Amino acid sequence: MSQKAINNGMSDLLKHNPELTEINVDFLGIGTLDAKLKSSQLSLNVTGQESVESMYYCTFESGTVHFTITEHDFEVNDWTMAWTCKFDTEKIDPTSKEFKEVSNQINQPGDFSISSLFFAFETDHIVNFNSFNEAVLSGEEKSYLGLILGRAFAPEDGEWEDRQKRTLAYALHTAKPETVNEEAPSFPPTSLKLQTYPYIAPNQTEPSEGLEDGENNMLLYLQMTKNRPFPAVRLLEYSGNYVSPGINGTIIIDRDIFWDSYLFRSSPSQLLSLFNVYTYAWVGSASIPDILAEQWTIASGIHSNDPSFYAWKQSASNPLTWTWAPSNGEQSYHEQHKTDGGWNNLDIDCTTSNTLSAVPGDNNIDARGTTDIKIVCQSVGTTYPFNWEYDYTIHVQITWQTKITISATDGGLKLSLNLPADLTKAFQVKADQLKFKGDTVGNDHLDGVKARNQGLQDNLVQQFRDVSFGDVEKSLEKDLNTTARFVIPGNASLSYEKPVFNNNGDLMIEANYIV
Repeated sequence: MSQKAINNGMSDLLKHNPELTEINVDFLGIGTLDAKLKSSQLSLNVTGQESVESMYYCTFESGTVHFTITEHDFEVNDWTMAWTCKFDTEKIDPTSKEFKEVSNQINQPGDFSISSLFFAFETDHIVNFNSFNEAVLSGEEKSYLGLILGRAFAPEDGEWEDRQKRTLAYALHTAKPETVNEEAPSFPPTSLKLQTYPYIAPNQTEPSEGLEDGENNMLLYLQMTKNRPFPAVRLLEYSGNYVSPGINGTIIIDRDIFWDSYLFRSSPSQLLSLFNVYTYAWVGSASIPDILAEQWTIASGIHSNDPSFYAWKQSASNPLTWTWAPSNGEQSYHEQHKTDGGWNNLDIDCTTSNTLSAVPGDNNIDARGTTDIKIVCQSVGTTYPFNWEYDYTIHVQITWQTKITISATDGGLKLSLNLPADLTKAFQVKADQLKFKGDTVGNDHLDGVKARNQGLQDNLVQQFRDVSFGDVEKSLEKDLNTTARFVIPGNASLSYEKPVFNNNGDLMIEANYIV
């Protein structure tokens, strides 16, 4: 989340908790402060940090400070002060009211813990009296003001001592990811890491800091899934901007999670690999018991119970392209049956070539494929007076194309397959005109041979039309948005929109705090 987004949340915090704006302090022997807080903001430190440390700025709207020792009074209107603060986490007591409230908001079943991400004041390090609105304070009075502010923001019974009111976010993590909503692939985080991260503007080589210049600097919530360890590096090094002046926050879902573990998963049910299941064709059977009696069938549909058989393969040249083009012995048949009276050559080839692709900066996945079936036969009789020859070619081609559009909605991602009203149009089965040539001396059965092969071609076309690929896609779309829905972390606190792929194939989704 960008510094700007965090400060928008800080502003909402004051609106929803007006008691935080009332500052009333009486420090015996030092002075008093009676003021109203105008704004509360954070400035993220992103250069040379050794911890997640930043600056807290507060600006007073109105009020008065009185110094007992110097007997001076000052109006604090528009005074701005800053001191260091740090980000920290604390595991919430599972028996507490807070845990129950957050659990109800997250609405996530399973065995997990919840941590609060909050900012903690370091009130003994007031380092910047940014503006006193032309008032002149002595060095001694500045020290006294620091003590008074310390009492204002960190008393044991003060409003700002309530960690809940300084919580920027809650994080769920689990040691048992299998218990957290098994049916919905929310990929629960098993560990959490925090760090600040710089924004480097175009044509610049270094980041800027401050309330205005650093508003696009970021606070990263790094979450690892499946009990995997974090990389050995302490901090994630700069590799590009995750926000921009028009985007306050981004959740980035690693390509391994979104593609490999989700869309290409093999359990509890297959998703995009179903395209491969229902477009695969192979030689079901083939034989030549007689030179006038070749026999063959083409098989289609579910072929293997091994999900890896249908696994998409990453393109070597493009990280946003996957293919499935199997090359198995069962997809072809090439035999010759030869006798003293002639021969029969039978050649069958089945190919399936499917592709998935996406474009950086877009939210669509293009899915398409072609299944091609070709049967070529030549039968020749050489014994007089029953000389004959017949040749035929049967060619059937299945083509399909689907555009999968990804959008973000309450509760998770929505994947639409943009199906046509006529589902038969999602899966086109076409056949070339039967190529048949016959030549005979003393054999009057070739018309029957032609009719038989025309029937075989017609049956093959109908066989693939009966696959009901459109119904398969409709069922897949339903699963992607119900039992197999991708649940985005933080939906109770963040609103998501405009998902796009980056150059690496990671899914980036714009995020904003819910007001």
